[in-house]
Amino acid sequence: MVSEFEKQGRGVQVRRGDRIQYRIHNYSDLPLYWLVLGLDNRTQFFAIYSPEALLSLPETKATPQETVAPGETLTIPYDMNEYIVRGPTGLASTYVLLSRSPFLKGLEAIATKIRPPSSNMVPMVVRLSNALEVTQQVFQDLQDGSMATAQQRGD
Repeated sequence: MVSEFEKQGRGVQVRRGDRIQYRIHNYSDLPLYWLVLGLDNRTQFFAIYSPEALLSLPETKATPQETVAPGETLTIPYDMNEYIVRGPTGLASTYVLLSRSPFLKGLEAIATKIRPPSSNMVPMVVRLSNALEVTQQVFQDLQDGSMATAQQRGD
């Protein structure tokens, strides 16, 4: 459900104890790769990603990063009880990033600061200390993906 704040272009107000969930619907005819980045109310940089995505980095030669298939909807987190607003009142920003190409460099930057993924493949939130590096690498991924798309179209 879209709130009035969202319709008016303003932030959404959440209270302590509220549950947060993101829904991504892919209206395109191609799969979309996803990554969520943000700053919490304490200005801590965080990422929400699928641990499966880290297993898809080139050196692992595993399955591709999790995508939202054409016509499908992805809900993050899967379990509404997983992300409950805690802590003091403040401003926070969350950015849901979608691309037709994987976030390989961004995921590599994330992987350098976290423990290796466990057998749990549910999307997870991690605090990161390398905000600038992750952001730069995600932008590079987006630029590389845009260049590849432009070349395919002959632009």
